[in-house]
Amino acid sequence: MRDLRAVTTHVSVSELLATTAAERPDGPLAARVALSPEYRVTAERVDTWLDRGQITTAAVSFSRDNSAAPLSLMSSDVEVQGRRWPFLISADKARLLVKDGHTMVLSCPELWEENLRRMSLETVEAMVASLNTMIFLTPPGTSGFHQHRDRDDYVVVVQTEGTKIWRLYDAPPHGWTEDDDTRPAPESLSAEVKLEVGDTLVIPRGWGHAASADPSTLSIHLSFGINYVSPAHMLRVALINTLRNMRESATLEETQSAYLEILDEFENSDADALVKEFISAQYRTGDVRLRDIAGR
Repeated sequence: MRDLRAVTTHVSVSELLATTAAERPDGPLAARVALSPEYRVTAERVDTWLDRGQITTAAVSFSRDNSAAPLSLMSSDVEVQGRRWPFLISADKARLLVKDGHTMVLSCPELWEENLRRMSLETVEAMVASLNTMIFLTPPGTSGFHQHRDRDDYVVVVQTEGTKIWRLYDAPPHGWTEDDDTRPAPESLSAEVKLEVGDTLVIPRGWGHAASADPSTLSIHLSFGINYVSPAHMLRVALINTLRNMRESATLEETQSAYLEILDEFENSDADALVKEFISAQYRTGDVRLRDIAGR
């Protein structure tokens, strides 16, 4: 079994992420990190988000042994113009699902947590790569997902409450792509590591893994998906969005003209500056506030 004992301590989560992005390790790595208050996600903090109604169905899912909970088990209906819409999370239902052994998965917490958004902006600008942040809250002795492979260039795990046991399997087979949903074979287990608060684990793209909470504790960890963004990827995104927004009756000439205009803009732009703007856009907020508008 591979030895994954932590031999490095990082001064901050941002430094851990930037180091991973810069060094591009070719195998799983365990380390320690100094947790700042912004990244210290606890059950109490998640309770606060639930009680304030900050979490919607778009930002949360529940899974137990690789089976997703249906929307009806987590949401509370809201009536709008005579129709009922199940888009708000019921705090009581969410807690019952966790009590029943479901892992709660929160996506993009920086959307409602200002401190996390600020830290994410600083981090992506430092490492010049995109960041996909998630929070996994797992009940004692349970596992939300079977062994699998992630498509992110790197997944960086930071344990913030409790203890979780991680199992690492084989490296991705030659030619593996994100479209291949083949799971690692159980006999390909290569390492196990127990993460406690402040422990971290870096998992390269496609490396097989699975995890379960220690039987004695509820586990919470942050998961950061690091992805390198190329100008070619940005060009594809720009083309897709432009073509999607064109009217259905657009002519071939109009479509070709739109394509050439975007291509010309990319060819005459600073590629590094475009990438930096692209990865940081979702974390930026404008300077205008409603109180300022009201005072005009």
